Amino acid sequence: MTALLLVATLVMLIAVVLGLWRVIVGPSTLDRMLGFDLVTLTLAGLVLVFSALTGEGAYVELVLVLSGLGFLTTVAYFYYLTHLEPEAGAQRRDKAHSDEQRDDMAHSDAQRRDMAHSDAQRDDMAHSDERSTTGGRP
Repeated sequence: MTALLLVATLVMLIAVVLGLWRVIVGPSTLDRMLGFDLVTLTLAGLVLVFSALTGEGAYVELVLVLSGLGFLTTVAYFYYLTHLEPEAGAQRRDKAHSDEQRDDMAHSDAQRRDMAHSDAQRDDMAHSDERSTTGGRP
């Protein structure tokens, strides 16, 4: 039984490290929040394993507090992102929209240049064909 609890502890410690890595690296806010949830729940599991190893039942209240704080922190952070920061979200959407427009304009410019280049090549070929059929005379 003790060996099983030690293996569970090792697995949960690895999960905590991976969760912390996700919190630090990100790359998005959602990734960071999922990493935070992973760390919180894994720490609650570690407290339960410690409670089982020591035979103390008093740590169960700590698990309830950790789980509740993790949940409330996640809800509060998403509330902050959705309700208290709408201007920042609108600015991000506007920037993305302007970036798309800029890319579309650059793409259109490139298409126009390609068409002008192909028209010039076609004209050059037509003039060279006229010269070859007239014997080089204009």
